[in-house]
Amino acid sequence: MTITAFGSDSGSYPDALARCLQIAQIIAARTARRMNAFMIADDDPFAEVDTDRQDHSGSKAIRIDTHLGEFVNELIKSHELMELALGPITCFQEERRAAYSSRDDRAHVRVIVDPLDGSSILGAFGTGCVSVLVYSNLNSKGEWRLYAGAIALNSGILFSYKVRRRTIRKPEIDAEIFAHTFNPHPSGDAGTDPDLAFKAFDLEDRNLRKKDGVSLISASASEGRRIRAAEYLGSILPSLKFQGSFAGNLSIWGALLGTASVIHDPERATLHDANYVVFLSATDWHVYDATTNHPLDIDGLFNIEPQAGVTEEKRVPAMIAVRDPEILSRAESYTQQRSA
Repeated sequence: MTITAFGSDSGSYPDALARCLQIAQIIAARTARRMNAFMIADDDPFAEVDTDRQDHSGSKAIRIDTHLGEFVNELIKSHELMELALGPITCFQEERRAAYSSRDDRAHVRVIVDPLDGSSILGAFGTGCVSVLVYSNLNSKGEWRLYAGAIALNSGILFSYKVRRRTIRKPEIDAEIFAHTFNPHPSGDAGTDPDLAFKAFDLEDRNLRKKDGVSLISASASEGRRIRAAEYLGSILPSLKFQGSFAGNLSIWGALLGTASVIHDPERATLHDANYVVFLSATDWHVYDATTNHPLDIDGLFNIEPQAGVTEEKRVPAMIAVRDPEILSRAESYTQQRSA
């Protein structure tokens, strides 16, 4: 196995992107299916457990959190993924500081994984998701950059992206977006049937712009965040039809397939919790800092060298994303009133 073949010759950068995309898709979809398997097989999947993370601002870790973390551990070390990466993969997880780290110079792929985002919603409604970001340093400058990512809903919908290469830096991330269905039903007790049965479908013309449609709040585990966000959105969106409170990555359905017109996170977020922001940036959404109303530098926020502690660092500021930028004129007025 020769690691230098990955990204070393002409035309290999697209191959590296394609491999990283597959890694993101496989981790996300298989972990989402394992989520369903564990909920069925375990007697108490939502029982709280102790972890080494004491500062997580979301809900406490539960049994299914740690189970899925261990599942990702093994998946990262599988022959299938190491073959795609042409070497070992370093992984950083939400509930574990460094789930599996080869600390090998050949590891040119690093992934950030949240095996279960939206545990509060999962416990209440049986809906959860998996968030994956894939980084590599195999480019002409040897810089670590975001190559691909995925969010898999345990209902059997997979959204993923592959970052396009460009020479001029802009705040937005230019990415090709993909949507697939997959088989979310576990086969046997382990739920490890390798056939995910991916089927692509087209996202074009699926999300018509609505000035005042559905508003989603990224604050499912915090009542205080919900109250603050509802006050903020109510002031800038007077004809609000619905306010839903979800883990941010679960809003991907409403953003790409549904009628969501505003998505708001009232607090800072980690990269894996804000993975959906990359999708918004690459489609017809406008993403702003909720405090300054300036466009977010998404490219600068997400293109880093992932290291130990990356799942703890809240790099993404409080944000508001809108389909129609005219809505932000109301936000500016509201901000001025609050500061007066």
